[in-house]
Amino acid sequence: MFGDELYLRMFTELYAATMRHMQVPGQLGASSSAFLLDVHMDSGRLLKPWVSSLGAFWPAMQVLAGQHEAAEALHANFTAAWATWGWLPEMFGADLSAVHPEDPGYNLRPEHIESTWYLKAVSGDPSGYYTGLAAAMMDVLNHSRVECGYAPIRDVKTGAHTDLMESYFLSETVKYLYLSFVDSAPLLDYYLLSTEGHLMPAFHHASDAHASEPDAPQQQQQQQQQQQQQQKDRDDEEAVDEGQ
Repeated sequence: MFGDELYLRMFTELYAATMRHMQVPGQLGASSSAFLLDVHMDSGRLLKPWVSSLGAFWPAMQVLAGQHEAAEALHANFTAAWATWGWLPEMFGADLSAVHPEDPGYNLRPEHIESTWYLKAVSGDPSGYYTGLAAAMMDVLNHSRVECGYAPIRDVKTGAHTDLMESYFLSETVKYLYLSFVDSAPLLDYYLLSTEGHLMPAFHHASDAHASEPDAPQQQQQQQQQQQQQQKDRDDEEAVDEGQ
């Protein structure tokens, strides 16, 4: 975002470590990309065999990193989990056999639709797959519609509601759904989206500063033209005053 290579090196190191230590063997067939699971930061040992739905943002980040095939594969895994229960549970088993008994709900989170939009934007979605997936997600949200807004799902096995609507539903989930149905791909050429879905203009790299500035002769010419126009305006005003 800021054009600082230090941040790029930091990201590259962290990304490589994440993919090396947090990716477990594929659970949905030999061709599937593995989910990312929580591991101990010192030893790399697996901490728990549960997938967090928050990890569904990772394919979007992979898109920005140019890892499109890996993004498609991991996104397909999260989509399979979403299709299994009709919603994407907060926590679920990597083999899609169960949801976490203490966290079985769906809190209207944006991460899955966020990655869906990013993949649509960079691919152009020639088959309409990602647009169709976004439409299916909107249909699922109809179940959450209540009198005063949209209610999260307490348990994906029962579909019962909770009495709460998080602010991120409006700032992120709905925004990414909207972007999925309009010509929004050019946004990625000019803006970055924060973790809360806020549009931020990308900063120019320092090396681009000189290129963006007019050269000296051109700048001098522009200044001369401006001065000449200002003098002409003053002469015209004086002529009007004398005529009166």
